[in-house]
Amino acid sequence: MEYSWLIIAFVAPVLWALCAVLDSYFVVNWYRDRYDAIVVSGVFQSLPLLLVLFGIVRFSPPPVEVFFLAVISGLVFITSFFCYFTALFNDNDSSLAQTFWAFSVPVVPFLAWLVFGEVLEFRHYVGVVLSFCGILALVLYQKTRRGVKVRHFALPMMGATLLFSLSMILSNKAYAEGDFLNVFFVFCASAAIGSLIILLAGYRSRILVRLGEIVVLAKKNFFWFFVSEGLSLVAITTSQRALSLTPSATFIAMIEALVPVFIMLISLTLIWSYRVIRRKNQGVESVLWKQLSGVRVKLFATFCLVIAIAFVT
Repeated sequence: MEYSWLIIAFVAPVLWALCAVLDSYFVVNWYRDRYDAIVVSGVFQSLPLLLVLFGIVRFSPPPVEVFFLAVISGLVFITSFFCYFTALFNDNDSSLAQTFWAFSVPVVPFLAWLVFGEVLEFRHYVGVVLSFCGILALVLYQKTRRGVKVRHFALPMMGATLLFSLSMILSNKAYAEGDFLNVFFVFCASAAIGSLIILLAGYRSRILVRLGEIVVLAKKNFFWFFVSEGLSLVAITTSQRALSLTPSATFIAMIEALVPVFIMLISLTLIWSYRVIRRKNQGVESVLWKQLSGVRVKLFATFCLVIAIAFVT
């Protein structure tokens, strides 16, 4: 099919949207704090290493420079998730958080110039300005309408966006200079270890107690954690497949920028489903309604993002 890439391209953002809705539910009902969330994410990030452990795939350490790029990328990546969960624990709106996070796409060229000296064109500056307009709209909305302080949500999400963008740049350079699987395994191991370092920094003397509590939490809710991480893995795979088929990566980036829209659509669908079957779950419904708040400003920010992507990619 000539446009099969278009169908595949929509799979990834829908799955990421489902993961984001699950994150919001986990934050309210299961996670005690952001450290629970980051360690669970880090542990599941290490699952691909089982392929090496069971001898299914052979691992060969990449060159030293590539190895350190992969390690730093993994640490920066998991730290960006820590910032993300920090924001969610202050204002549990994953559609708003994902709108912030999606701005990592137009921010990447700017960071590439800052870190590696890559040349920026005029269109890149336009993209960054449009991104700034979208982020500013989100910050003002949250400050004026919800009364949430900038340092409690917007600042952590800006940190998540910058760190995630930096991780993309570092991992891209590592993949360009080393074998994909070997670099990927180092990246996963680094992210998993990074989550434990974050836990150690947060709890120091009580780390063993907290680690035991998180293990109990993971065992109790293993199925849903596995489903969430499995959806994320399938999303990454389909995204890469769409990139290999599309005539332009710009189309994929634009479609994947619509994750916040899909979060709102999924939330609306689930609320409608609850009403149709006449089943009430106040905890679930309150999480879903939160995703639908501020629809207009989220759509405006998403529009700015899509236009920014068109300029920078």
